[in-house]
This record gives sequence, structure tokens and C-alpha cells, in this order.
Amino acid sequence: MIEFLNQRAKLSDCTLADLADAAKKRLRPIFLTTFTTAAGLFPTAYGFGGDNPIIIPMVLAIAWGLIFSTFITLLLIPALFFAQLGFRKGGRLS
Repeated sequence: MIEFLNQRAKLSDCTLADLADAAKKRLRPIFLTTFTTAAGLFPTAYGFGGDNPIIIPMVLAIAWGLIFSTFITLLLIPALFFAQLGFRKGGRLS
């Protein structure tokens, strides 16, 4: 996401609409990657097909951490990137 936003900022004078467009284009790949990985981890995490008391907490932490970090990536990263651009340009963003 950050590399995509950096490329977009280098091409033109980055505005909020450009940032929203860049985030929208990365939404599907990020969401689908998270969904397929979490869907693959949840059967192990909730004990379908076996019950291993050592692996289940680890897989639960990975799956829910992945879901949480996805929302951070999709919401917080673009907002912080826009704020950083504002500081870099001295508060002159449109």
C-alpha cells in the first residue's frame, strides 16, 4: 500500500482524491489476501479436524492479528500518509 501511494505521489501533486483512488485500487488485493489466509487458518484455530492445544492459540493470534492489521492497512495507513504529505508540503494540501 505504501509503495503504491508513494508512486502515486511522485506522478502528480497528490490530493485527497488521488489518495482515495490509490487506496481504492489496492482494496481488493489486500482484502482477498486477508480473507483467503484467514479462511485457511480458522478451521485449525477452532479445532475442526483435530485439537492441538499448542497450535490453536498461535493460529488464533495469527488469524485475528491479520484481520486487525488489514483494517489498519486500509484505514490508518492512507490517513497517516496524507498527514505526512501535509507536513512535507507545509500544510498546503487540497
